[in-house]
Amino acid sequence: MMRKPSQIVHCISCDLSCQLFPDSAVRVQYCHNAAFSIWPDGNAFLKKGFIEKLLLDRHNHLSSGFIFVDFSFPNLRRFTDLQWADSLADSGMHIVLISDRSLTPLANYWIL
Repeated sequence: MMRKPSQIVHCISCDLSCQLFPDSAVRVQYCHNAAFSIWPDGNAFLKKGFIEKLLLDRHNHLSSGFIFVDFSFPNLRRFTDLQWADSLADSGMHIVLISDRSLTPLANYWIL
């Protein structure tokens, strides 16, 4: 039996790590930070890099958040479900694909 990939998206903008999608936490409405998240969660190095280089000691003046998609070879099975892009687009956040070298052609396909 095939399991459906996890579509839960958590914010990485602060230490609270509020759930953004599919069921938004109540405290997200009162957060003053722009929401940044990484999907699928699990790449600790990518998460640490975003937190240290983009979020610490910086103030973002963005009105909407971003979901950074870890489009790398270890996560290839998650992208076999053709609805992954539609379900992330339902969050209303901008989607940014971060690809490794081997999956760059496939990432270019999803951009179009």
